[in-house]
Amino acid sequence: MGNLENWSRINLFEPTIDGHRARYASEILLGIRQRYPNCNLRLCIFDSQRCTPGYQEFLTPLEHTFEYCPLPERRSDGRFVGEWVRLKLLRYALTHFPCDELILPYGDGIVPLMGLLPKWILRWYVPEKVRIESMLFRPEWAYPSTNLLASCYHRFRRWAVCRWPGDRLHFSDFSAWRRSVEGIDKYTAEVSLMPEVFEPWQLSDRKNALQWLTQEGYLTRNQSERLQSLEVIGAPGLPSRRKGTVELIQAFCMASEMSGMLVIWGQIPQKVIKELRLRKVQWQDDTRIIVLERYIPEKAFRALLSITDVVALPYQSHLGGVSSLFLLAAIFRLKTICDGRAWLGWAAEHYRHGLAIDSTDIALLSNSLKTILAGGEVPVASEQIAKELRSETTEGGFRGKWC
Repeated sequence: MGNLENWSRINLFEPTIDGHRARYASEILLGIRQRYPNCNLRLCIFDSQRCTPGYQEFLTPLEHTFEYCPLPERRSDGRFVGEWVRLKLLRYALTHFPCDELILPYGDGIVPLMGLLPKWILRWYVPEKVRIESMLFRPEWAYPSTNLLASCYHRFRRWAVCRWPGDRLHFSDFSAWRRSVEGIDKYTAEVSLMPEVFEPWQLSDRKNALQWLTQEGYLTRNQSERLQSLEVIGAPGLPSRRKGTVELIQAFCMASEMSGMLVIWGQIPQKVIKELRLRKVQWQDDTRIIVLERYIPEKAFRALLSITDVVALPYQSHLGGVSSLFLLAAIFRLKTICDGRAWLGWAAEHYRHGLAIDSTDIALLSNSLKTILAGGEVPVASEQIAKELRSETTEGGFRGKWC
């Protein structure tokens, strides 16, 4: 907004801090505190979230910069019902902790719901005098869908988001932002393009990275020795059905003659294990697969990326927004295989980086992995593109956009 007073009351409302949310929340808090050093800055979350690894890694060191405002532990399953409960929690936060500025870092669910409601109902939850700012990570409507039902749903979401009566809406997706500039999507709120945010760091030496991972207990000595001599396919991010963990493991196991290693960065959820069992994939007997069944903090993430030869992003339904993992792979010019739909397909073409395929095709995914490990040609971002991308994501653009 740029017109807040130094004494303004600013609430960051994010009940759950999981996945990337803790990191983004910390960057937003740092940016606001830098711009308004004397403001009353608050973080509204569930009390239980303070015990999560993400909170402890990214937000515990910043607790001296903000006031903690606990929310009652009200949860519900289901997308729509869950967001309705979230809207009620928002009313609780604004009633008990009144503010001048409200930040909704992840608006993908609550922003469409707020846009759907008539203003007279919405004002019962959010006072009109409160300025609201949010960010959308999954603007699926920016990319065509062959599924008629999905296409109708995306159009409906777009309509609701356009009606959202907030003050400022950020998109990290260039295609979604461009549609607003070209007048295709007409929003009530002011729209801006938000860059991704990374710390300026470099990949470390493979040997040193493996040594550190072994010392810290992420790898056994035997695993470390094998990873030193073989090519490594890395699957960064939390394993899940929508991110293609099932398809990746199945495709890797199909290529039994392939000598590379597959490293899964996180504990495999039961839904993935169940689906692999239904598909009769004997992945647990494959000694080429290493599963790191623990939380991956930033330091371990950097070490793991340093030992990775190929970044695998075969997303199945997590397609509506920017992939920070793809951007990092492009910045470090690591070979990448990804799905060719939505933002990933656009990014592969735009940055001229990565092999974009139909990752729902298991045989194609398996053959592509074999081709890459056999030395097949894969587009890799030029040094100039990597340099420009690093500059865009590390020079404070994200922090400076809020408020």
